[in-house]
Amino acid sequence: MMSGVTATAAALQPKRANPWMFRYAVGLAVCLIVLIVLGAAVTSEIQPIPGGSAPPAPTSGPIELLLEHVHMVAAILVTILIFGFAAWHQTTGRSSRSSLLGWGAVVVAIAECLWGIEGSHSPAGGFFHALGAQVLFSIVVVLAVGALPNPELRDLVQDTCRPPLRTLAVVTLSLTLLQVLLGAAYRSGILGIILHILNALIVAIAVLVVCMLTTRQFPDHVALRRAAVAFAVITGIQLALGFATFTVLLIGSENLTPLLVLSVAHVTTGALTVAGSFLFAGQIWRYVQRRAEVTTVPATEDA
Repeated sequence: MMSGVTATAAALQPKRANPWMFRYAVGLAVCLIVLIVLGAAVTSEIQPIPGGSAPPAPTSGPIELLLEHVHMVAAILVTILIFGFAAWHQTTGRSSRSSLLGWGAVVVAIAECLWGIEGSHSPAGGFFHALGAQVLFSIVVVLAVGALPNPELRDLVQDTCRPPLRTLAVVTLSLTLLQVLLGAAYRSGILGIILHILNALIVAIAVLVVCMLTTRQFPDHVALRRAAVAFAVITGIQLALGFATFTVLLIGSENLTPLLVLSVAHVTTGALTVAGSFLFAGQIWRYVQRRAEVTTVPATEDA
């Protein structure tokens, strides 16, 4: 009996954190954000919308060519850093799923380089390049969260929400990914903007509901509250930037600079929103347990 209790208690002990691996992942995420900003500045094409005037065509001057070369060099360096992170992750003996996710990031990074080359020749290549950047950034965020220690038993909480918060978090994550897909399709000229706008409203409502439920049910849980508030705030900023871009497009202007600035900010914040949705869902699955999953270790009596 005592051996069973000891084994259970040992299994519930949090794994040791690797602070340098976590710092590496955070630094890699920052590099990817910079790369996304450069990519949005280089490849974002302002598409016309129904009822609005056609935006002026972007120019290809020395600054644009310099940004394109910087983007290419940065993409190669980030791919090397991702390979190094996956190799380091493999050698530390962490879980097979986590290691597989690290090598998956390497595959996506290589595919991103190929899609970037193809994107200059076809809308489909540009679509997959834009979508892959968001997915790659989200994978790195998940790996950074995975480098943290497992939650302690006292930090686990019981879910009393119906439907369960885990389900709501996954649904919200799926809607956010769909929104990124629709945005990439619009910027590539594959789809119109209507579906992107309608789904943005659905995402905003879903995020607001799930974040409110989380903060109301667990107001004293620091990790869950921070994840919920950050997810809600970044989604609100993303929504505001999106509608600001739509308004400027609808009004029409001969000056391309405001459109490009708003477009780049919208794309960048979109990556942060997707990462926030992965982070929020990950925290929900880490800390919030279903009723049957709440585990306790019985206290032992002294002899």
